[in-house]
Amino acid sequence: MIVVLISHVAAFCFGQTEKQEMLWKDIPPWFQDAKFGVFVHFGENGHFRYFTDKEKVSGREHNPEAYTKGAKLYTLNSEHVAQWVNYFEKWGARYAVLTTNHRPGFSLWDTNVNERNIVDMSPSKLDVVKVWTDELRKADIKVGYYYSHYDWGDADFIKAKNPTSEATEKQKDKAWERYLKKRDKQVEELVTNYGKIDLIWWDEDWCAKDYLELGSDKMLDIVFKHQPDIVINNRARHPWRWHYSTPEKFVPLKAMKTPWETCDNLTQGSGWGYLLPDGYDNYKTAQDILFTFLDVISQGGNYLLNIGPNPNGTISEEELKIMNYVGGFVNRYSEAIFGTREGVSRSKYGGPSTRKGNVLYLFAVERPIGELTVKGINGELSKVTSLKSGEELSYRYTGGRPGSGHPGWIRIKVPRSEDQYPEVYKLEFNSGIEH
Repeated sequence: MIVVLISHVAAFCFGQTEKQEMLWKDIPPWFQDAKFGVFVHFGENGHFRYFTDKEKVSGREHNPEAYTKGAKLYTLNSEHVAQWVNYFEKWGARYAVLTTNHRPGFSLWDTNVNERNIVDMSPSKLDVVKVWTDELRKADIKVGYYYSHYDWGDADFIKAKNPTSEATEKQKDKAWERYLKKRDKQVEELVTNYGKIDLIWWDEDWCAKDYLELGSDKMLDIVFKHQPDIVINNRARHPWRWHYSTPEKFVPLKAMKTPWETCDNLTQGSGWGYLLPDGYDNYKTAQDILFTFLDVISQGGNYLLNIGPNPNGTISEEELKIMNYVGGFVNRYSEAIFGTREGVSRSKYGGPSTRKGNVLYLFAVERPIGELTVKGINGELSKVTSLKSGEELSYRYTGGRPGSGHPGWIRIKVPRSEDQYPEVYKLEFNSGIEH
């Protein structure tokens, strides 16, 4: 009996792994080529929490007054959304993800599920999701929607998930079932009302203990029925129905086995949306953001970098300053970024690197004095150039045991640079790069 049970479990796990690997292999190529995306937290929970705090409401639920007062500040129009997308183009982003519905349950489209949405409650009356989708398509930027499984404005969600709720377990279960039906209806609206979309970014799946409680299979059936080519992340808690992993605000120490993306914000703290006057304003430096980006792509990942526009649609000067800096680098060195894969290990080169076929790109985040060194590369080097100037650089081999499979060091003579950006060097090999 025990042997039979073990064999069944093993067969299930093996089948599950096979399915997962098939989904990873079937991920549309654009995602792993994209490298740089913009996250937009708009209509985000911090804004409504501000009004909840002012009303001194305890517990997780949002006071209806918070929605009434907070929603009145949403005065953006379609031109603001078009301006966002103009910035994305300027920064070189290949995809963008909008918080269509964050934790408060304040939707950025005209949902039929409830009236807690920007069309029904705000002076704007704008279906932001529609304008967002249309503008991204015109710019040939991949369309992404974020959707949170939380809804702190929904009575059924609160009854089922608020620890202070006095409802019985049966009442909580029934409330949860009702909530999931409403969530699935909203998801169906998103995947059917706006034509083809490219990515869904699920979040806050920890409100359920597993994918069964979260109702992920039914929800994902709806998504894939209407959007068969869509890319989704791993935050629906499903064991295998997802394409990529999502480390948040950190970079793994080594490349992940799955396709992956680091999402990050511009501050040291957890402020993702519009930063209120008493909110987080401890911004990272633009250089730190850029170096994080390079660390991500050197290990084959994507970088989804966040901005939080004001409810009137404007982006802060501080955020624009940082994003313009990063975007300037992305555009200058796009060849070494887009369509690349994981570079060589840090044991072979002390900084970030990327690879594209027989070409290796080295990012000199630490300014070299005289020479830059890379070692342990099995491959015949034919040319080294500065990607900025196109100047061909001299190099020499030293050390190692030629012909024995133990390559030595390549030392590249590099000019001194005072540029605001790290220099990037292109190494072309006559054959494949073995590392």
